[in-house]
Amino acid sequence: AKRASPPSKLEAAPPEMATWSAEDARLFLDWSQSSGDYLWLAWLTLLGTGMRRGEILGIRWKDLDLENNVITIARAMSYVKEAGKKPIIDFRATKSGRVRNVDIDVRLAGAFRAKRDMLRAVSPELARGEHLIFCNRYGQPHNPTQFSRQWRERVLKACALHPDLDELH
Repeated sequence: AKRASPPSKLEAAPPEMATWSAEDARLFLDWSQSSGDYLWLAWLTLLGTGMRRGEILGIRWKDLDLENNVITIARAMSYVKEAGKKPIIDFRATKSGRVRNVDIDVRLAGAFRAKRDMLRAVSPELARGEHLIFCNRYGQPHNPTQFSRQWRERVLKACALHPDLDELH
């Protein structure tokens, strides 16, 4: 330990964040929607609002105001996994600790309406109040780690079909 030297500022700095252009985001979303990806609306929300992963996974129908095209972000999902124990899913205040409103565009509002209407036709209670908007295929809250893995997998698939699309990690 005495011979160890701390990393330089450059070595210790986090890697520069890669971002997509609007055209890259459009290519990815078009691919996701056309492939029938059940997470397309989540990706549209992520790219259209800049919300954090836990915030998106914590949105309930009551947090969505489709008359005014606003999402109220009051909480975020927390997922804690300890060795040998069942994972704990919890909803806590956002990272900043403040409630905030995020305006959404007409396309995103229309996509939320379409999902709500589809759910109402199948199981009306799933499209109101405390129910999560984004849940896994089994109606349960997403595991955030799996959600991120699914994002990375989709990005790789889209990049394979669109070589000009930059990979994000």
